[in-house]
Amino acid sequence: MDYILTLSVLCRGTVDDKLRWIFRFYDITGDGQLSRESFADIIRSLYDLIGPTVQPRVQESDIQKHIDEIFEHVDPLQVEQITAEDFIEYCKRRPQLIDSIQSLSSTF
Repeated sequence: MDYILTLSVLCRGTVDDKLRWIFRFYDITGDGQLSRESFADIIRSLYDLIGPTVQPRVQESDIQKHIDEIFEHVDPLQVEQITAEDFIEYCKRRPQLIDSIQSLSSTF
């Protein structure tokens, strides 16, 4: 059932629906907020999945730099937490990102 709901959101959902789904994907603790630590865990896991295909191998310092850049832009008040609303607002200000999400969903 979760698979069908996911496909439905990704294929037919609004931009907000898709962004909320992506946020929940990153929200591994389910508390509605992304901390640096939980976000780092997800980023490391994603790099581990694609690791052999990326050359040179991604270093921990690259991951930290990536996370720092994200939090600098998405968490300007420096509360060290990103809410779904913060995430959605940030993404919607990035037309290229929205286009990528929309084109991804059209491939389903």
